[in-house]
Amino acid sequence: MKMRHTRNFLLDPRSLIVVLLITCSHLGFSQSRTSAKDSLKLVVKELRHRMLVADSTGSAALGAELRVSLSREVKSPEAIKLLQQATDTLHQIGPRNTEIAVRSELAEALREAGKAPQAYSELLQVRSLIEARERDFGERAGMDSVTAVARSMALNDSLSKVNAQESAVHEASIKRSSELLRTWQWATLGIALLWLVSMALLLYRAGRLQRRSIKAIEELQVKVRALEQRPVNVQRVPKEESLPLPVVKEIPSAVKGVADQIDPMILGMFRRQAPERLETLKAARDRGDSDKVVRVVHSLKPQLVAIDAGRYTPLCTAITSVEARVDQAKFDRTLDEFQVQVERTLRELKD
Repeated sequence: MKMRHTRNFLLDPRSLIVVLLITCSHLGFSQSRTSAKDSLKLVVKELRHRMLVADSTGSAALGAELRVSLSREVKSPEAIKLLQQATDTLHQIGPRNTEIAVRSELAEALREAGKAPQAYSELLQVRSLIEARERDFGERAGMDSVTAVARSMALNDSLSKVNAQESAVHEASIKRSSELLRTWQWATLGIALLWLVSMALLLYRAGRLQRRSIKAIEELQVKVRALEQRPVNVQRVPKEESLPLPVVKEIPSAVKGVADQIDPMILGMFRRQAPERLETLKAARDRGDSDKVVRVVHSLKPQLVAIDAGRYTPLCTAITSVEARVDQAKFDRTLDEFQVQVERTLRELKD
């Protein structure tokens, strides 16, 4: 029966909840005690550090105050020593009320530590300090009625001076802020103006470039239409499996006779581009790149036809036609003739 009752108790949900609550509270209490100890250690460490800093900087009043605070967190021997150091400092620098309070606390600590004679001596010191304070108070009470008005007037003068200084400082601060704000406003305005001028210049230059481009394109279109409308005598070649090598008549002065009638722009482009194109043509032939050869001839064809259509139309047609590369030997001979004629034209134009 007893074992059954114990089993039922353990299986009861309410009993399990009670056990869990008791366990959690015990753990929480243990953790809180540990946290409290750690916090106390941190406080003591901080007070010791601040006390050392105060001593090193020569702040006697702060050092005495920190010793009193530290004496309340440490054990009796060290606490008594700290209170004695604090009373020695306060006896030299005052104030008397603070010294009375600290000596009273020191007497109580000595009494609890079982040092009755020392506690009695401290109480006597407290009594003598209280009597001296009362005598000083009586002497000051007689003087208070005489100097009250003078102190009030001095206080009013001091307050007036302080108010005047604060007003001057406030006005100077407002003036500086206003000047700084004005300076920033001018700087912002200048930056905005520079940005607007820069954008206007950029838009102006872009418009000029666009107008020049449109004008150049229109001029090129006009020249292309003029070239397309110029009649060209094209020799018809019968369709055969292999094209015959075109016969080019030797006309020594043909280019010289029509040079004045050709567009100077076309002549200038030919003089500049033809030597480079010929070098490219030779390099492509050396590599065996027939497609590159045909592209080079295509690029020179408009200028060559404009200069001498009777000479270059059959040559260019023989090179660029689909059947041209069927017979490689004839294709090479046609290219040789093309190179010779282009070099001859260049010489004639230079002469």
